[in-house]
Amino acid sequence: MEKRVIIATVLSTLVIIGWTMFFVNKPKPYTVPRQLETTSKSAEIVQKNAPAVEMNQIDSAKDKDIIIECASNKVVFNTLGARIKSWYVKEKNSKQIDLVLTAPDNGFEAENFATFNKINFKIDSKSETGIVFSAVVDNVKVVKTYELSQGCLNKVSFQITNQSNKPRSFPLNMSWGPGIGAAPAEQKQEDALTRVIALAQISAKASTIQKLKADTHDATPYKWVGIDNRYFLIALINEKNLSSIVVNQDKTSLGKLFTMKAINKLELLPGKTEKLEYSFYIGPKVHSELKKLGLGLEESIDFGFFSMLGKGAFFSLKYMYGIVKNYGIAIIILTLIMQVVLFPLTMKSYQATNGLKLLQPKMKELQTKFKDEPKRLNAEMMNLYKSHKVNPLGGCLPMLLQIPIFLALYNTLSNTYELRQAPFFLWINDLSAPDLLFSVSGLPIRVLPLLMGAGMFIQQKASGASTDPSQKMMVIMMPIIFTFIFYNFASGLVLYWFVNSLFTLLGQYVVMKPKKS
Repeated sequence: MEKRVIIATVLSTLVIIGWTMFFVNKPKPYTVPRQLETTSKSAEIVQKNAPAVEMNQIDSAKDKDIIIECASNKVVFNTLGARIKSWYVKEKNSKQIDLVLTAPDNGFEAENFATFNKINFKIDSKSETGIVFSAVVDNVKVVKTYELSQGCLNKVSFQITNQSNKPRSFPLNMSWGPGIGAAPAEQKQEDALTRVIALAQISAKASTIQKLKADTHDATPYKWVGIDNRYFLIALINEKNLSSIVVNQDKTSLGKLFTMKAINKLELLPGKTEKLEYSFYIGPKVHSELKKLGLGLEESIDFGFFSMLGKGAFFSLKYMYGIVKNYGIAIIILTLIMQVVLFPLTMKSYQATNGLKLLQPKMKELQTKFKDEPKRLNAEMMNLYKSHKVNPLGGCLPMLLQIPIFLALYNTLSNTYELRQAPFFLWINDLSAPDLLFSVSGLPIRVLPLLMGAGMFIQQKASGASTDPSQKMMVIMMPIIFTFIFYNFASGLVLYWFVNSLFTLLGQYVVMKPKKS
């Protein structure tokens, strides 16, 4: 019976961790994008409804880049469509990440926030915080103004004048995609995790994040719509100026990537001028900064299925980081606190395990005596447990409790920007990524997973599982399997599991050590 209990516990744990590996998504081979093929027909419908453009009005071959740089961003605008050509986020260690995923030398170039992407706008003015473009398109004058903010909540406004003598229908579409840029080493993983999401207002005080599929969606219920990956977000705020959202899934050499397009249309009478303004966010998903904006953008941070536990872990880590100034130490402290909180249950688990160990001789006697009577054997085993007040499932409870905590910490360490590039000590300089001491013939040598595997082996030996000859192989194989599974996990998560194993080993020693008579 003890063997069955241990095997069932192990298998259930492996299944849950396997689900975790599945939700990470398998990375796709990374190659430079060469061609963009729109698979959705909704974008074609939008283009057919656009007014005719006199292409000979402006020389579209002589486009120009304009750079505006501040402490947190460097933005490259381009006169072709008055678009955003690159949007660099400045990170720690002087690293810059371009959130525009594009490869102009290989067949496609992103048209982010472009207005008539074949028209070359002229620059009316430029400052440290903004730029003004203008163009005349088929007797309609377009003045497009970008206003940039250090807080990443920016504005783009339009002043549209109908200079013709007949009514005109003017489409104002704001798009982003395909995909969203990331650090080169992370791009293939981020492509699989990219989503188009929107914050839906479901009641006066409640809202929820919805993942939008490739289709045309009514924009009315949404406070904002955006495209994101783990660490970055591009969101367009719906200030009652959006009519619909078109989501395309575009086929590229990277795979299928999402494009988001917000649709609006102005009806212009002859000689009339209309104004329209959009607020948009482009930047990292820093919880505290997003929260300050009061728009619900912080809901874009994915804390996973156990979101309440994930948020609790996140805020606990932030609080402890404020004291110790090191997220690695904060993880160790959080692990110790959880061990203390769960210790009453853990102690019962150790006692149950120790009780089963002491009952091994009597269990073997019953197995020998009733080997041909399975029903009688089960009944006698249950009587044996009852008479000695031993719960055969008691050892499983702490392991099962660790599963939601593990998943919550996994999402917290993987998806919160604050822990990105957070150092611990020595070679561990990013707790959101696997640790790397050195490589041997291309094989990465990671110390934390190896230490974790060694700790699990010692813990298994100390628990007494190896006393049964049939379980000796499991004692050897389980640490190897877990080491393999954890080998490419975030070092912060491996640190948690390793420290948890050490504290568990200490608890086992205290509870299960032989008492002096």
